[in-house]
Formats: sequence, C-alpha cells, structure tokens
Amino acid sequence: MSNRHSERFAVNDDEDDIYNPKSKEFCQACVDVSTFASLRGGKKWLEARTKLNMSKFPPKLDSRDALSGWLCMQHNLVNQKIHKPIFDCSRVLERWRYGWKDGSCNLPDLD
Repeated sequence: MSNRHSERFAVNDDEDDIYNPKSKEFCQACVDVSTFASLRGGKKWLEARTKLNMSKFPPKLDSRDALSGWLCMQHNLVNQKIHKPIFDCSRVLERWRYGWKDGSCNLPDLD
C-alpha cells in the first residue's frame, strides 16, 4: 500500500518549532494571533472573517502544492485587510518547505 496519503498530511512531530524564532518552521503569525485578535475586536471577528473566507474560497486538498497555495491565499487575504505586504505565493514552498535558495534562513551549524 502506498504511503502517499499519509505523507501528504504529515506534520512535523516537534510542533514547538513554530514558536521558536531560530527554527526554519517559525511562524510569526502563530505567535502574534492573540495580539491580532485583541486588536481587531477579539476572537469573534477573527472567527467570522475566517469562516467567510473559507466559504468564499473552500480549501484545496488535491495536493501539497494546492493546499500550500490555498493557505498562502488565505494568509494574503488577512495581509490585505491589515494593510501588510502581499506574499508572492509562487514562492510559498521555497519559504516554508525547502528554504530560501540563497540560504538566508539556514540555521548556523552547532558543531
């Protein structure tokens, strides 16, 4: 039996990496979500906006690339609302999966 299905939905075992600024997995939005919610009127605003966006643009689950593109689009909808720069979704896998080609986000060797 192929492992393709489970591979497609694999999650990093060490989820704490998204909260570690030195990790390639670091997620600033994950750390700042409580601040963001309070600035915009609490969780109800965030929840309502997310539900609206998801009903307008249902998740794309056909492949890793499709899901990554959909998540990036959702991220950009929020960026647009809060007047932040739009992320180039053609580079989403370079940013969040493989790392920048120039190596600028690589962690230093700890040896």
